[in-house]
Amino acid sequence: QGPTCEICPTCPGVCTVHKDCVQCRAFGSGDKKDTCEKECTNFDLIMVKKKEELPPPNEQPYINHCKERDANDYWFFFTYATRNDNTVVVHVA
Repeated sequence: QGPTCEICPTCPGVCTVHKDCVQCRAFGSGDKKDTCEKECTNFDLIMVKKKEELPPPNEQPYINHCKERDANDYWFFFTYATRNDNTVVVHVA
């Protein structure tokens, strides 16, 4: 469902699917840190300082709020949304 099929009740969550690319782009770490420049360029990344600065869910349709754990057992937070022009925007705290 959704304009870019971003809502799929039987698919792995969008958070899990994008976790490795978000982690390498934002922090230079994770499973894809060595292949990040090749595999993880398909979205715009905007860093914010605190999770409270992440866009609220009602700011744009189909926004996903994600909470993932990295390899060092730290939590990081990000949102994943597709704009009308099909640009994927990820905010990371």
